Amino acid sequence: MKNSLPIAVVADSSVSLPISSNLLDFLYVVPMNVMVDGT
Repeated sequence: MKNSLPIAVVADSSVSLPISSNLLDFLYVVPMNVMVDGT
């Protein structure tokens, strides 16, 4: 279930921001998810 959160964020970002920014958001969300999951 926790994987649905970052996926939803990336999907929402892809709609609001251009692809180039979406890639940056994806790279930003993934490590955040790892930190949250690790904690």
